[in-house]
Amino acid sequence: MMKGKYVTLPTLDRVRHIIKLATPIIFGMLSINIIGLVDTAMIGILGDKSLAAVGFGSFLFWCMLSIFAGIGSATQTLTARELGSKNHHTLANPLVRSLWFATPLAGALTLICFIFTEEIMTIFSNESDTIEIGIEYFQLRIVGLIAVGWNVCFRGFWNGIKQPGTYLKILILTHATNICLNWLLIYGNLGFPELNAAGAGLASSLSLIFGMITFSIITYKNYKKQGFNSQIPSLKSIKEIVRLGTPLSLEQLLFSTSHTCFMAIIGNMGTQQAAIANVVINIVLFLWLPGLAFGMTSITLVSEALGKKETKDAENWAWDIIKCAAILLIGVSGLIFIFPEHVLGWFIRTPDTLTKAIFPLRIDCISLWFSIIGLILMQSLIGAQKSTLIMKITICFEWGLFVPTMFVLQQMGYGLNILWIFSAIISSFKTIYLIVIWKEGNWKH
Repeated sequence: MMKGKYVTLPTLDRVRHIIKLATPIIFGMLSINIIGLVDTAMIGILGDKSLAAVGFGSFLFWCMLSIFAGIGSATQTLTARELGSKNHHTLANPLVRSLWFATPLAGALTLICFIFTEEIMTIFSNESDTIEIGIEYFQLRIVGLIAVGWNVCFRGFWNGIKQPGTYLKILILTHATNICLNWLLIYGNLGFPELNAAGAGLASSLSLIFGMITFSIITYKNYKKQGFNSQIPSLKSIKEIVRLGTPLSLEQLLFSTSHTCFMAIIGNMGTQQAAIANVVINIVLFLWLPGLAFGMTSITLVSEALGKKETKDAENWAWDIIKCAAILLIGVSGLIFIFPEHVLGWFIRTPDTLTKAIFPLRIDCISLWFSIIGLILMQSLIGAQKSTLIMKITICFEWGLFVPTMFVLQQMGYGLNILWIFSAIISSFKTIYLIVIWKEGNWKH
């Protein structure tokens, strides 16, 4: 019986339900990745130094973004619980609490980043030109951090009420704005200033602010009576977001900073290696983000099932979502594995750099689909409100194993390929551990 549960496909009705919820989130996530790929392709024309510098700045910004990812997941979990408990008159309450928590936090982080940008950027490279480009790019991106915090909270709300399509529409509009602004500000078209890599940072911030305003208007119009209004939430209710969101934010921060340290380690190997890492990671995100989208679908379905006290159904939703994700991702990663030169050629103009990027990309194509299983199970545990457990797992694997291993290998003189192989191995161990935890079922209690 147990064997059958993991081997057989989910029923057609469950597949339809998963696809209905996941598809808008997948396209929303892919739209984020497509913008990153467009940015990388546009900046790639400027050379390896610009590619490396923007990669450094992007990883630093990811660290800031990760802090709000936990708040967004908490918003989605609590909103889905309200939906599952049929508390429709208070659906927007978790969103309001999240926004009141996210706003001052984003303001403080923006100020800190502005003050210490130069000191942080020198960790990644010892080349003054690369550092200067990275500082300009990152400081202009950090201007939009408050908008990022708000947009992540809105994403959690719309996913939590099973209406990710609304989020997708606004997100596509936001990213279309970003593409237009990139074209204007990177190259100085139509009389705009030619800001090069810094133009990409400014374009991202302006488009995110536009998205934040649009989200606010649409949500207020549709959910004013369900709690999205000007009433200030109580401190006790905000603490609920802090209680659930803080471990998730710390987990995401620990994960992102571990990979930022990985980028810093690679940056100290050389500008070419940093450029390769930036491009390969952006391409791999094309697979990773749909996996995250399936994971976010799992948050909603697991949370809703637990809100109905249906623990067995909550367990089965995670396995069914994994099966649906595997079918999609194995096919796409296989195509990238077979034709790496064609994919890399859109972003890397230097022949030697392109050739050296093929092996890391293929390693990720082989290993990533298995890592996606772990990603979905992590999101499922978030839906079960096991955020503290997720944080402990991240500390163990990312900081207890991943970062020290990468540092030691780099100090021993091993190249980029060896680091990429060990990174894939460690990620696979993490997935195996999460599978064991989910099968044991202690999270149900």
